[in-house]
Amino acid sequence: MTDQETRKKKLYVLFGASIVFLIIGLALMNRNADTNPNTGQTTTKTNTKPRNTEYVKNKRQKSAFFKKLKRALRNAKRVTTLDLGGFSLQDLPEEITKLKNLEKLHLVGNNFTTLPEVITRLPNLTELSLADNQLTTLPASLKNLTKLKTLHLSGNHFTTLPEVVTELPQLTFCSLADNQLTTLPKSFGKLQNLEVLILSRNKFQELPESMGSLKNLTTLRANENQLFTLPDSLSTLKKLSTLYIEKNQLTVLPDSIGQLSGLRNFRLARNQLSALPESFGQLKNLRSLDFSKNSFTDFPEALVKLTKLENLSLRANKIEEFPKDIKKMRGLRTVYVSTRQQKETLRELLPDCSVF
Repeated sequence: MTDQETRKKKLYVLFGASIVFLIIGLALMNRNADTNPNTGQTTTKTNTKPRNTEYVKNKRQKSAFFKKLKRALRNAKRVTTLDLGGFSLQDLPEEITKLKNLEKLHLVGNNFTTLPEVITRLPNLTELSLADNQLTTLPASLKNLTKLKTLHLSGNHFTTLPEVVTELPQLTFCSLADNQLTTLPKSFGKLQNLEVLILSRNKFQELPESMGSLKNLTTLRANENQLFTLPDSLSTLKKLSTLYIEKNQLTVLPDSIGQLSGLRNFRLARNQLSALPESFGQLKNLRSLDFSKNSFTDFPEALVKLTKLENLSLRANKIEEFPKDIKKMRGLRTVYVSTRQQKETLRELLPDCSVF
């Protein structure tokens, strides 16, 4: 074979190899591209599948979790709410940070022991629900969620509240129910925009004086704790309209209670009260009052001044007599008592009122 023939043969081999590589390259490109039928243009696909598949151990849950997550990632710019509750998650994939416009993230009923850091890189979050997990602490980076307004931390294992919660200036709703809290950080009063605070079913024996700094608080629920007193600072909460402190160990109320001029709903059931301070009669806007299952033997005279009161529960107290002045409580629509004698007496004194 001549040198010229050898060169030609080599050229044919090289040309053939190039064609093969070109075909393989085109095939790979087609696998990762879609053609827009309207424009005829080819667009490259984005791989939205999270790299780590071990966030969910249960096989049945794993399929549902990744299906929901992949759907959200495909529409990343439009997704504002994502519910990943009940998947027994212990962590979250990095890909979730692609949801730049996410405002509400619900992670109820998972197995988080620490808050996944990726959550703190979702700058537009306004609502974060972490109820019914196993959290005991929160990262300092939580304060990056400067737009957060609603925070659900109920049903976790907190014994002390991480101070970083007080670094969320826009917070209006905070639920800390069903934990093991005994106090709140002194800096809690910094939450000047807080409107609703739920402390139910913890281990509080008293509430901090800093509560008085929550000037916009409208609802406070501290039922089922171990409270034996209330701080005088509560009297500064002029917007407070709902106060639930039933099932505690209160024996007296402070005289300052009468300064809660905006109070409309007050639940005191299941305490150890036997009397009310005279200032209680200053709660002129009170509409509903429940002090059932206490230790009253006499009807508190201060109540007679509550002419706008509509609903009153006196059940499971040992009140035998009612003052004739109770007729002045013209706003009463329903009264709840326990014994037949109590019912008969009140029906006679309050003929326009429903007595049960």
